[in-house]
Order: sequence, then C-alpha cells, then structure tokens
Amino acid sequence: MSEHLQSPVPPNTQIIPRLAAEAVNSAMWTTLLFSINAVVFVAMMVVTLWHLQWLSRCRRSMTYVFQYALANSALVTLRQGGIHWRQTFYSLEILRTGSVR
Repeated sequence: MSEHLQSPVPPNTQIIPRLAAEAVNSAMWTTLLFSINAVVFVAMMVVTLWHLQWLSRCRRSMTYVFQYALANSALVTLRQGGIHWRQTFYSLEILRTGSVR
C-alpha cells in the first residue's frame, strides 16, 4: 500500500538530464561536422596545389601545342583558299570583305 501513496516524479526532473544529454550530443555532432569540414578543406587545398604544380609543368608544352594548332589552321586555310564550316565553303576573298552573314 505504501507504493500507491508515494508522490509521482515531477516532470522537471526528467527534462534536465534529457537537455544535458542533447547538449552533449549536439556538441559531439558539432565537433564531428567541424572535423569533417576541416578534412575536406585540407583535401581540397592538396588537390588544388597538385593541380597547380601539374599545370605549371605542362604550361610550356601546352604553349607549343597551341602554337602548332594555330600555325596548322592558318596553313590549311591558305592551302584550301578558304574555310569549310558546316557543309559550306567560305573563300578567303569573301571572308576578307566581311560580307558573310
């Protein structure tokens, strides 16, 4: 009978431990997300620096490739006397006048 006479547990006693657990859980998630963000940032910086080193090594050779492509297109255009573009031939005389529409 004494069990039925005890007072019920006040509702506030359960809220405080729950809020504390949520705060700890929230801090844990915040720390985890910050750590993931830091790792991703460092990984992006490493990839960017690697690409910059790769690009600086390829810069000289890419300059030669671009110069070759430019000279080749000029020579082919002069040899053909014009440009083939979308199943149409445009002669150099027409291109020089600028009357192509």
